[in-house]
Amino acid sequence: KSFPITASFILNMPGAAIKQKLSGKIFLQAPHGQLNQGTIALSKLDSTTTISRPKLKDISIKYQGSASVNMQKDLAQLSLAPLQIANASISGKLTLNQLQKTMQGQVVDLAGNLKTNTFDLGQLLQTLSLNVNPKLPLKNASLNIDFIPKSHGQIQSFKFTGHINDSSYQGLETLYVNRFKTPRYTSTISIDRAQLTPYITAYAKLPRDIQLDTQAISVNSSLQLSAGWTPQNYLDHL
Repeated sequence: KSFPITASFILNMPGAAIKQKLSGKIFLQAPHGQLNQGTIALSKLDSTTTISRPKLKDISIKYQGSASVNMQKDLAQLSLAPLQIANASISGKLTLNQLQKTMQGQVVDLAGNLKTNTFDLGQLLQTLSLNVNPKLPLKNASLNIDFIPKSHGQIQSFKFTGHINDSSYQGLETLYVNRFKTPRYTSTISIDRAQLTPYITAYAKLPRDIQLDTQAISVNSSLQLSAGWTPQNYLDHL
């Protein structure tokens, strides 16, 4: 059955007030009353969240899209069309396969793509009340992320590309799951080109005829967790 849903509330917290409005449709199907074979789908979602703080700019978060969980097909899907945070928007679609094994911590099988619009990162940071040097060139920022599962969910990769101002970068983050017994994480970040002069002159003066540019810089890292690890004991040893 499908039926409309609406919700509206205000949550007052110390130092902030959150106003929430939500509308959409919900579809629920449970063959023979079996929820483990059923489907829950939220469509035509339209959500607006406003965070108000004393003496600070309001933060507006708007979301349009859909979400579903299909237990019979063992997957969950999320569609962003788009998610808007201040002047930045994120759109795309994600599919989480092998849902039950993922919930049991055995695999990570996430496929899809997310991308942002081209936005002013400095303006976004100021809206979020994060102090940033106004002289830093943070305009024309964008990010594209591809989620790539491999080996039946035992390897999960995140490939990203983006640019900010006149600089461009790319990277590949890979998680070797191994049923989370001894997971390994590798990271490769490459800067295709970067014009460093405007970032340096935001803090110091340079002679007019000096231009500092870089090309083809690559940074690699790897992290291997030992058997018996838990998120808590890992954080304790950082």
